[in-house]
Amino acid sequence: MSFRSPLIVAIVAALLAVGVSACGSGGDDSTGGSSVASTPAVPCKGEPVVLGTIASLAGPSPKPEILGGAEAAAESINHNCTAGRPIKLVTCNDDGHPSQAADCGRQIVSSGAIALVGAASVASGSFEPIVQTEGIPSIGNFATDITELAGTSSFPFYNGVARIAARASLHAAAGAKSVAIILPENPALDTLKGTMEEVCESFGIEVDRFVPVPVEATDLAQYASQAAESESIMILMDSKAEGLLHELQNAGVTPEEKVISAPYLSQENVDEFGGGLDGLLISAPTVPLNETSNKGVEQYMAETEAVGVDDHGVEGMVAWRAMHVVAELIKTLPNPTSATLQKAVEGYSFAPPEAAPVDFTKPAFPEIPVFEGFRIFSREYAAWKVEDGQITLAVPGFIDPASPYQLD
Repeated sequence: MSFRSPLIVAIVAALLAVGVSACGSGGDDSTGGSSVASTPAVPCKGEPVVLGTIASLAGPSPKPEILGGAEAAAESINHNCTAGRPIKLVTCNDDGHPSQAADCGRQIVSSGAIALVGAASVASGSFEPIVQTEGIPSIGNFATDITELAGTSSFPFYNGVARIAARASLHAAAGAKSVAIILPENPALDTLKGTMEEVCESFGIEVDRFVPVPVEATDLAQYASQAAESESIMILMDSKAEGLLHELQNAGVTPEEKVISAPYLSQENVDEFGGGLDGLLISAPTVPLNETSNKGVEQYMAETEAVGVDDHGVEGMVAWRAMHVVAELIKTLPNPTSATLQKAVEGYSFAPPEAAPVDFTKPAFPEIPVFEGFRIFSREYAAWKVEDGQITLAVPGFIDPASPYQLD
């Protein structure tokens, strides 16, 4: 689901003017620019509330769009005073490295941040325990590590474990009975393989093999070859999805003859395959960014473009939404602290136009026992299929993976 174009805009002075600062061993990595002043700024008085965001600008899975989305939202929030007081956003780049991630966690704590918002990193297992120990909630984070999946101060909107349920239901709807799962070679994911198997089994899909891919791997042919021996293929690697699909194509394995699902790809990505991806199934908790008639996408694109952000990944849109959600909650709190904000989140639900609904008051999958204790608060997703070289909705709107449906 990640869009990996370089983040090339870094206009720090303007961001500092609206209360955005950067920290971390990666240096000054803030992005942003001029005010969103298509409308006059609303006076915003009071003591600033500090929020933090951690993401990776380099490493095995760079996510520069996270910082861009969060910072654009912070500028809009301050311009319109939607939090009822100024917001100071402190960002940190961990480059996807555990030691730098731990440094980021400590810097967020020392900054006085009352929440970590929209954070995303393959090294989240290094910073999450640090902020959680200090009682700082993570809101809108991309939960992939067990500390995020089980920590009671973690409030992810969407996560990789729930994505397994969405994908398994897609494979089942397409008629598959077994699957090979291609995933990053990662000790944290190793601990979740049993969970993945149980979730797939709940949808009638047997996992016949896992194909772990080292993050440093450049020759993906052997991994594509291993997966090609299975009835269907589920690619859970955002950063290498295109490369794996190319290797499958080179081996003569296509989505038209074998059920294959992948993270979200842009239309530009699909065009590179010259029609070779017809039949590919794609799932994500958000609508694609080319749906500019969607009010959420329209607002996200306007706010990021207003501050000069070039990288418009959908994960950045989730971090952007997380900042706006936290701002709405802060406005209701006479004395915003980590504790009062967490209490407010625990009773909150929302349904943004650009993404699946989120309800923090109850578990999203009570009928799947293996999910018990996991921080999963959203179950719906959008499904697309590549037809005639174009990404089209396979099923209208957001769907519940447990609901009976047919692929168009």
